[in-house]
Formats: sequence, structure tokens, C-alpha cells
Amino acid sequence: MNPRRISARLLLLLGALAAFACAKPEPPPPVPTVDTRGLVTSIRPGSTPGSGAVRVEGAPRPDVRYDKADVAVLASTRIVARTGLGDRPAVFADLELGDRVQVVFQGPVSKSRPVRAVAHQVVILEKVRGFAPEPPPQPIPNPVPEAATTDLAPAAAPPPAPPKPPRKVEQAIVLRDVRTGDQQVFDRVVFEFEGPKLPRYEVELVKQPAACASGAAVKVAGRAFLQVRLTPARAHNDAGAPTVATLQRTVRLPVIREIRETCDYEGVVIWVVGLAARKSHRVLELEEPARLVIDVER
Repeated sequence: MNPRRISARLLLLLGALAAFACAKPEPPPPVPTVDTRGLVTSIRPGSTPGSGAVRVEGAPRPDVRYDKADVAVLASTRIVARTGLGDRPAVFADLELGDRVQVVFQGPVSKSRPVRAVAHQVVILEKVRGFAPEPPPQPIPNPVPEAATTDLAPAAAPPPAPPKPPRKVEQAIVLRDVRTGDQQVFDRVVFEFEGPKLPRYEVELVKQPAACASGAAVKVAGRAFLQVRLTPARAHNDAGAPTVATLQRTVRLPVIREIRETCDYEGVVIWVVGLAARKSHRVLELEEPARLVIDVER
């Protein structure tokens, strides 16, 4: 073999090896550091405060894993707004359509299109309407030197509250008489009072008469019971003696069987009218003297 050819081949081989050794290796592709980055194109508030879902859509980039994603934002998701003065806390309600955000996921990622995942952190990079200005710092008032406080006059005590007007106590109206009468088509009960006014009254059918103080059942003749409640009223004088001659009376009328007082206590007077059967009734107010009249249909 020709020695010159061997030398030429060796020189070519050595040159190729030297060129390969001097060549710089290509840098590896960048590792994505953000799961998705782009504009907020939809917002759905969640059922719990501070939660919801957003769709983020952006252009493919080597440092971003997904260009489009449906992102669930939990109440525990960290949300910050990146302003010119640094990051500041934000909430889900701060997100608006058109905001530019970047998101880091937590947990598994659904391989749908777009992908679905839960956000660990949401950073608001740009607001569609700009960031709200930071509130100006509040000035800190200078404390008054302790020595100077001794020269200050004590603060004046607030004026006393005006006394409350005495509560007006309603005067109980005295019940003078209770009587019954035959009115041809009605059985009548009359309650007569002292003075020109009637007390307030309630007339209603009840299932079982009862004493007002103890609540114990009171036996009254009849199959239906009409209760008459009077207030403010009393059926006794200042000495405690009854102002009505008879507090219980058996009645021999077609419908009314008995009338009985069941209460005269703390401004409340109650009488019960025992009826042979459940009947309709009407109530009348009469004057001179003041009377409450109840007519029970036969």
C-alpha cells in the first residue's frame, strides 16, 4: 500500500475527530415550569364561597405544559395578583374574563381536550381592566408623651341618659255583673262593666276549659265551650272581694247550660259558657252602661 495514501487518510481521520471534539453540544429543551398560561375565557362560580372554575387558553410555549385547560379553583387554592409592587393576595372574585393568568396544578390531570385539573396556585399576570391601586399607607399618629398627659384635663363624662318615661299602666276595667237571658231565637249572655269603656275581649270556642293560674282542667256542663277573655279587667275590688254576685251558675236555656269564671288574675278575666252543642254566635257592644253581649244561636 502506498505510504502517502495511508498518511492522507490518517490526517483526514484525525481532523474529523478534532472537529467532533470541538463541537458544542446542543442545549436540552426547556423543562415546563407552568402547567397552563393564557387568557381567562370563561368563569363559573362554585357552590362554596371562594371556589369556582375557569377556562384558560393560550399559545403553545416550551415552558408551558398545556395551552388550554379547564381549571377548578378551590377555597384553599392560593391566588395572587402580580403587580408592579410585587405579589399581593387575591380571591376568586378578582378573576375576570380577559385576565392573563398562569396556573400550577395539583393532583392528577385529566387527559381530555382541554385538560382538566385542580389549581394549586393561580397567578394573575395582567388584569383586563388594570390592577386597582394600592391603598395609601395610613399615617401613624404620634403618641402623646407620658409626661404631657399629666397636664391634660380629664375627659368630660358623657351626659347621663334622660330618664325613661314611666310605662303607662292600663287601668283594669271592673266587671260588675254577668247574666243570661232568653231572646226567643238566641240564648244571651251579658257582661256589664263599671265605667263607659269596654276592655279588650276575645270570644272563641275551646276544647277544654282550664284555670289560668294552674292550667288545671275546669269542669263545665255542656258539650261545647265558649270562652270569653277580657283584658285589662278584674272581677274583684281593692279588698279582693268578688264584684260579681255569682261566679258559677247553672242555666236552664235551650243552648246555654252553665256559665263559670275560670280566671281573675293579673288583669285577665275569663268566663266559660257551657253549650249543649257547638253553635254559631255573634258579639254586640252596648253603651250606658258598657256591656258586652254574646248571642248564641239555637
